[in-house]
Parts: sequence; structure tokens; C-alpha cells
Amino acid sequence: MMNELKIDFTEVKHLSAEDSTFYCELLDIFIQGTEEGIEGIEKSIANEDWLNMAEWAHKISSPCKHFHIETLYQTLKEIENSGRNKNNLEAIPLLLEKLKLDGQIAIKLVRKELEANRT
Repeated sequence: MMNELKIDFTEVKHLSAEDSTFYCELLDIFIQGTEEGIEGIEKSIANEDWLNMAEWAHKISSPCKHFHIETLYQTLKEIENSGRNKNNLEAIPLLLEKLKLDGQIAIKLVRKELEANRT
């Protein structure tokens, strides 16, 4: 089953005001932030630090919104809400798997966009 993860770069291109160097920086920041965030979420889960897990999820959900990565955004919001309210924690392992899968696909797609725009 192919994951139907879609990314819309329009808003980010608009944010960068067609400045390709700045645009590439924003793409880079997304990649690094998402990788770091997923790692942070994983560590927080391992330590059962639910508030920290929620903080990480919150931190990386905003860029997903700018890239219109709905599936990833929804997963992060679920993780964030579970952590803040300390509820539905039994769903965390499944949400983490989904996050890692979608996160890898998103990073791959953004990386491809970055390669195409690096001059």
C-alpha cells in the first residue's frame, strides 16, 4: 500500500518571497527539525516523559502545517494532545510508528525538492 502523503510547497515558496537561497534554508530547517523532533518524541516516550513528548510534537507540527502535510500534522496533534492530557497513551506506540513512517516520506520528498532547487 502506497502512502498517500502529499506536500504542497506553495506556501513555503510564498514565505521565502521567491528567494531560492532562503527557500532552500526553509527546506533544510524542515528536514533537520523533523528529524530532531521525531528523535525527541521517541526519547520522551522511552522515558515516559509525556509533557516533553507533547512539546516536541507541538514544535514540529507547525512546519507541517506550512507544507500542508495533513496526515503528519494530524498524527503530531494526536501525540501532542495525548501527552498534554495524559490520555490515550496506549495509542502512542501506533502513533509513533505512523509518525516515523510519514516523517520519513515527508523528509524524502522535501529533500527531493531541496535537490531540485539547489543551485
